[in-house]
Amino acid sequence: MVKLQNTGEGPLETTAKTGVPWLLGLSRHMCKAHCIEGDRTKSESITVQMPPRSCIEMVVELSLKTNDVWPSQGSVYPSRTITRTELCFSDHEAVMLLSLPLVLHMDMPILETEPEVIDFGFVSDNTSRKSYFTVKHSSPSAVIELATSWSGDRQFDLWPSSLSLPPGVSERVYLQFTANWMEGAVSCGEAVIRSRGAGGEWCRTTVRARACVARTTSHVHDDHTDDVNLLPS
Repeated sequence: MVKLQNTGEGPLETTAKTGVPWLLGLSRHMCKAHCIEGDRTKSESITVQMPPRSCIEMVVELSLKTNDVWPSQGSVYPSRTITRTELCFSDHEAVMLLSLPLVLHMDMPILETEPEVIDFGFVSDNTSRKSYFTVKHSSPSAVIELATSWSGDRQFDLWPSSLSLPPGVSERVYLQFTANWMEGAVSCGEAVIRSRGAGGEWCRTTVRARACVARTTSHVHDDHTDDVNLLPS
């Protein structure tokens, strides 16, 4: 919101101009003395006729289309962008009266995992082996709701299926492989971690996994984590 005042004894015509992604409008809530009726029309340029000793409130509105600013799937993008646009005021002779900066800080979180590849090695037939990877994001302020899913051979299981990730925090996602010789000697696939909602088309990452089934027999499940989920009791 920008408050304009004509402190002079004569009328003032002023034109306010800005550019994408900002729009301007006039507020309906004016001051009591010499108030000016506003409307809800939004545009990049507005001309206002101000009587002597009057004021008006101008609305500065951010107008963004996600398709224009969101990264494409699989692309490399900066985690933060800063855009500066000028809001300029001029009189009826196009003489510059005032210029104000409109600054847009746009946060586009990047998901990071460690490690990016998990190799379970050889796992005895009919036993399970479990490991984990950590996930975090680059945003300094957002709490991101994530969903996890598996794409690949069905001997792998993921836990949990969703998690809430605050800024600066790493969370574990557990991955388990259960060996079954009848399903094949080598199994692989990838864990997909993505933001919930439409942003998951670009705010996502993957962890690749691989395992081999050994024909040896064993009744001992191999768990290298402190988590009690997934493995059979």
